[in-house]
Amino acid sequence: MSVTPSPIGGFAGQFFNNNGQPLSGGEIYTYAAGTTTPQATYTSALGIQPHSNPIVLDSAGRVPGGEIWLTDGLVYKFVIETSTGGLIGTYDNITGVNSNFVNYTVQEEVITATAGQTVFNLSTINYTPGTNSLSVYIDGVNQYVGDSYLETDSDTVTFTAGVHVGGEVKFTTAVQTTTGASNADVIAYDPPFTGSVATTVEDKLAQYVSVKDFGAVGDGVADDTAAIQDAIDFAQTDGNALYAPAGVYAVTGLTYDGDLPLRLFGDGQSQQSGGALVEKATVFKLTQTSAKLFDCTSGGNTAVKEFEKFSVLNASGGSAETAFYSENGTFTLFKNITGEGFQYGIRHQKTVYAHLHYVHFRDCDYAFDYTNITSTPPFVLNALGANGFYNNVIVFDNCVANVGIVGYKVAGATVTFTTCDSTGQSTAGWQIGGADYNLTVVSMDQAYGENISTNVMEIENATASIGALFIGSNCAKGLVSTNSRITMGTLRSYAVVTLGILLCFWAARELGMSHTALAKALEMSIAGVGFSVDRGESIAKEGNYFLQQ
Repeated sequence: MSVTPSPIGGFAGQFFNNNGQPLSGGEIYTYAAGTTTPQATYTSALGIQPHSNPIVLDSAGRVPGGEIWLTDGLVYKFVIETSTGGLIGTYDNITGVNSNFVNYTVQEEVITATAGQTVFNLSTINYTPGTNSLSVYIDGVNQYVGDSYLETDSDTVTFTAGVHVGGEVKFTTAVQTTTGASNADVIAYDPPFTGSVATTVEDKLAQYVSVKDFGAVGDGVADDTAAIQDAIDFAQTDGNALYAPAGVYAVTGLTYDGDLPLRLFGDGQSQQSGGALVEKATVFKLTQTSAKLFDCTSGGNTAVKEFEKFSVLNASGGSAETAFYSENGTFTLFKNITGEGFQYGIRHQKTVYAHLHYVHFRDCDYAFDYTNITSTPPFVLNALGANGFYNNVIVFDNCVANVGIVGYKVAGATVTFTTCDSTGQSTAGWQIGGADYNLTVVSMDQAYGENISTNVMEIENATASIGALFIGSNCAKGLVSTNSRITMGTLRSYAVVTLGILLCFWAARELGMSHTALAKALEMSIAGVGFSVDRGESIAKEGNYFLQQ
């Protein structure tokens, strides 16, 4: 809404009674001109927060907040009274300062003439013939309408004589705007970058699409399903990235076309690695039982889908829900995603390629499931078999599965794990491969398992290269292998792991070593050091361990 300052009490105004004393507790009533119909005024130039009506003056006779703003284009009547209802004055037909002030935005287009060219078709501007709104220059010399050229129509100018080859013909016009209504398509945006090209605010804002452009509320209460579904459908058709500003979006389930690209991103997760809360977070909250939050409904073998910087939450009260689901070939990138409370965090089948970077799931039966659920075995590695099952590449980078049945289920693919954790699982931290799969190839840089009731890692019918597997406390068994070939680097049990974790904690907190220096000295990732420092603090407190000076 466009507002303009009020000429009565607009800025730092002070009101007095008929005796010249401050009008303490005085009241200002505002109406539509000539009526007793209340008409709102506003506290600031944003035009969002209305004043009370009447406006009650403070003890010094001043307006609370010090400002009164009127809706542009409306006409008001002001009635000022004392605190006891005595009339001070009535003022009718009041408009805001500079209300409906006419302003103009200049637009121009330059065309280089060909030899003898007389007709010039404008492509970026238009004008209204006969209104003296167009100016024309040839090589900087002003031309006169009716003499040098004719205004043929709104986007065509015809010269009475041919222009010489290479002549620089500039057309300028003025587009009227007002304080009451300025459309984004006529407001210029000039990027402050070397070599940048000016555009309009409308084109700039359309470079990505927001779910709020389609009416999403994001208050955690309103059903945003229809609005966000419309936004996804448009973004996939138009090819734009889709932005979900910070908020909690309650939905019953969303779908996307696997044959079309999609990039959906937010302002951050509700909880980052290490438990640090994020003030501005984007959360998609599932409210429907037995539903899928994001469901890939078709195809998807080559079109890239990207999900970044948001959280997913199962608030349906059910136990058979999935956050990200696809039965079809997928090419998907996940980055900085957290989730909680689902049966399946990610359940993608026939994967062409998947890269998961800092993806954390908690309280999910199966945090990550990249195994086939529809076709008949045997399944073939890295090939499209008769059963339509794609087995390609999956990369897990700094991912966490915390509390569930199985953290990671992967089979029939080439899989890479880099600094991944699985804790609090009732069956297994990792289930890799299976008897029905032709072959699973695994490369594991560093993995950590803790509080796993049975096996930290189960490998069947697979080839695995494991750089380091750290087995923490409360684990029944470490590594169980069936019909597999494994190259093992470091396998460490609870006591050794605990000592290493405490070493990281003391070195960082007591000796002041940086995470980067520790990672280099211990040949660990920086993320792994960060995890060890946080975990070491808990172990030290629980066991009353300390570093003796």
